[in-house]
Amino acid sequence: MEIRIRRGRRTDYDVLHELGGWPGVESSAARSMRLFRRVVSDLAYDLYVAEDDGQAIGMVAVSYVRALRLGGQRATLEDLVVRADRRGKGIGRR
Repeated sequence: MEIRIRRGRRTDYDVLHELGGWPGVESSAARSMRLFRRVVSDLAYDLYVAEDDGQAIGMVAVSYVRALRLGGQRATLEDLVVRADRRGKGIGRR
């Protein structure tokens, strides 16, 4: 098992929706896609995808906020999703 972690892409919507890592907007698939692409291109937000043999098996989303008292940014883990059949194998920890 060789896990590769890569940055999320604007083209990852279907994969992340299937993982359960990106909720769809039930009333409009196009709106859901626009929201996803806006988030992925936002500089205050990072999305990473874990892959095994080219197949997405997990994702993590992190948002950033400037924190004056820290003199920089504070990161918040927004989402962490691992495919059900791959849980308990250290993918989320990695």
